[in-house]
Amino acid sequence: MSSSVTAKPVFTVFTPTFDRAHTLPRVYESLRQQTLQDFEWVVVDDGSTDGTAALVERWVEEAEFPIRYFRQANSGKHVADNLAAREARGVFYATLDADDYYLPQSLETFSRVWETIDAGDRSGYVGVVGLCAALDGAVIGTPFPRDPLDTTYTELADTYKVTGDKAGIAQTEVIRRFPFAVVPGEKLVIEGAVYAQIAQEYRIRCVNEVLKVVDYQQSGLSASARRDFQRNPRTASAYFLQRLQMPGPTSRSARVRAQAQHTRYALHAGRTLGSLKETPSTLLWLLTVPVALGLWLRDRLRP
Repeated sequence: MSSSVTAKPVFTVFTPTFDRAHTLPRVYESLRQQTLQDFEWVVVDDGSTDGTAALVERWVEEAEFPIRYFRQANSGKHVADNLAAREARGVFYATLDADDYYLPQSLETFSRVWETIDAGDRSGYVGVVGLCAALDGAVIGTPFPRDPLDTTYTELADTYKVTGDKAGIAQTEVIRRFPFAVVPGEKLVIEGAVYAQIAQEYRIRCVNEVLKVVDYQQSGLSASARRDFQRNPRTASAYFLQRLQMPGPTSRSARVRAQAQHTRYALHAGRTLGSLKETPSTLLWLLTVPVALGLWLRDRLRP
């Protein structure tokens, strides 16, 4: 189902959803209130059973902006994201989870900040990043050390020690080049794996403006991160291997942690020797095996 599309919009706002019919109306209302209305809303339903389809179908008929609805068998947010990126018609791509919502000026602010980047430099930028707040208005994590800050996704954490969820947009053509890896039988979403790849080629412009409100659900991805890593060990192990293989300077402590985590989740996947064959450093693997075994045993014993 879809409403009519007359021209290429500035933004594609992508919302992945699974049994969130009770929070989706808040997302919809926040989009209706946007001061910049040049966008489409792409909803990917990951196998909901709570009437989500009927809800979105009603909005398709009444909304003043295009809504495109896709349904897939329950496969995980990363599969939904890859689908939405392929289908996106907007110049920029923004993810707005079904639990969250934008402030009225959010899309306009993203557009305004992008325009502050010199036109000749924009090909080297993937997009714009702002802050998130909780329902009570408190900023989530730490703000950026200056405004604006031109950096990369990995430098935000590794160099500037910025923490917490952030709100962002990215050029759609760039996002399509870096899809999420899909491991059969696993549904873990590790956004940092994609961000790390993008950071090798593109910068971001960061501003200390709250642009998204985040409402963490008890059953959401954030609530079960540790268990999800254990349930999707091949994806987790591959992520930490990527961290080990990344070019550029990496601290010794960061390499030790990544190696131990790589082996830890390889153990969960029954791939102990596989982790040895993959590692860039046999010596580092040997040195961190005791730590990895300890973490693995703790995982097995912890309820």
